[in-house]
Amino acid sequence: MKEKEIEKKREIKRERRELITRAKIVELLSERHIRSQHTPVLLAWFSPNPHLSTRKDVSVALFYSLLFCFLLMSSLLTFRYRFFKISALLLFFEIFLPVCLKICRHRKLKRKRERRFLLPISM
Repeated sequence: MKEKEIEKKREIKRERRELITRAKIVELLSERHIRSQHTPVLLAWFSPNPHLSTRKDVSVALFYSLLFCFLLMSSLLTFRYRFFKISALLLFFEIFLPVCLKICRHRKLKRKRERRFLLPISM
């Protein structure tokens, strides 16, 4: 029983002594980056950029979310006062806004992937 425990301790010490490879460092950094990245879900949904990295991205996403809320309230009020055509038009814009933002995000990601393939293999 003691021999197994001693052997386990030796294995742990050997693992600690192993050299840290570049792949391990990259993996640790990527995990840390994922954990440290706390973006509000709704703001990320209303952002034209795939990732909210700067204050400008957050402010643009906040603007689009407020615009969406404004369109929603306007649509409900015009429907309540029986302006059905105006309400339908506002509802169309309300649906069209998140769809356009999603298309914009996918285009930016596609461009980013294409630029990555244009880099030389040595990099």
